[in-house]
Amino acid sequence: MLKSSLSILLLVIFLASIVSCAANNDATKTVENLLGEIAALDLEIDTIIGAALCEDNSQCGYVEIGHKACGGPAGFKIYSFLNTDTTLLIEKSQKHVSLSKNYNELTGLDSDCSIEQPPIVICNIKCISEQKG
Repeated sequence: MLKSSLSILLLVIFLASIVSCAANNDATKTVENLLGEIAALDLEIDTIIGAALCEDNSQCGYVEIGHKACGGPAGFKIYSFLNTDTTLLIEKSQKHVSLSKNYNELTGLDSDCSIEQPPIVICNIKCISEQKG
């Protein structure tokens, strides 16, 4: 009786360890998948923005990219209204923010909690961030 109880206990411990390893492996795959999706979105957003050519400041804008663990955007991408599909760009930017937020929550990532200030965008043949100071 004691031997069968011990055998059952060992079997339960063994199965629990397998389930735990599988859960960790799934989390790793999920983290890797998120990083891959975020990297792919970065490239896609850069492609949508293209050269960001402009003729005046009114043609320049920016979208939020990423998400800090404390909240708010991790950064910004500058683009030109003149030659960018803004609807598609905003959709991809929002997805990038969402995936980054999921990544932060899944990994328990910390951040410096500084607030990223939106850029002041100007046209200098192409849309750029005006240098501060």
